[in-house]
Amino acid sequence: MLWARHEVHGKSAGAKLHHPRAGGLELAYETLTPNSAPGRQLVVYRAVPGSPSAERLSLLQLQDTSARPVGPVSGTGR
Repeated sequence: MLWARHEVHGKSAGAKLHHPRAGGLELAYETLTPNSAPGRQLVVYRAVPGSPSAERLSLLQLQDTSARPVGPVSGTGR
């Protein structure tokens, strides 16, 4: 609904970041500012599909999911 009513303004650009495990990443980003929430912003980063940065992020995701325990974590009550 915010988009249809033009209540969100955005800007786009690129950023170069260094992740300790993935290395250098070049990411596009969009900053969205809802008119109904002055002073608040939502920043969405993304890698261009098929880019070296997208490949590094995919590998990072695989490493992260392989390190997670399977099943409930003890002491959480879940």
